[in-house]
Amino acid sequence: TVSPAAPDGHSTVLEVLINPASGPARTDQLAFGLAAPEAEISRLIIDDSSGNSDGIADPGEEVDLVFTLNNYGTGAAAGLGATLSVAQGAGTVLDGAGSWPDLPTPLTSADNAGDPFRVRIDGIADSVLFELSLTDAAGRSHVRRFDLVAPATLTNLLLTDGDPLSLRVAWDPRSEEHTSELQSH
Repeated sequence: TVSPAAPDGHSTVLEVLINPASGPARTDQLAFGLAAPEAEISRLIIDDSSGNSDGIADPGEEVDLVFTLNNYGTGAAAGLGATLSVAQGAGTVLDGAGSWPDLPTPLTSADNAGDPFRVRIDGIADSVLFELSLTDAAGRSHVRRFDLVAPATLTNLLLTDGDPLSLRVAWDPRSEEHTSELQSH
């Protein structure tokens, strides 16, 4: 039995006992690589169209959360679902269950726009931490924590000349707050 937690591309060996009708029994080994899905969050949309439509989860405002998942593995991701809860702070999960269509091939993506999560920030937005527990039909699961606060705007960013096939960015982070929250892709 192969564990559902086996990672994509993991090599494993299967030992086979060959017992022919005539002649001695022998053991042989078969090696193969596993194809497993790796469904990961690639985008989060805060839909506050029932509120003030500014794309920000303001205190007291009910918002829908629409996550896009990408399959970064080589196996099919099927039966994708998740539960959302408040891990810390003053927030309320109004609809904490969501699901996605299957992601049958590598690099496919889908969102839960047809089944969004619904939350409300009851206090200060940057003090609420949510937890998303994602599962699939094979029993694989992982947990992601996130907040709904946009990262600080960078002010000391400079684009410089260089190779025409590349982009060079210079930045002095000494004057920026919350730079540990920023990610580059």
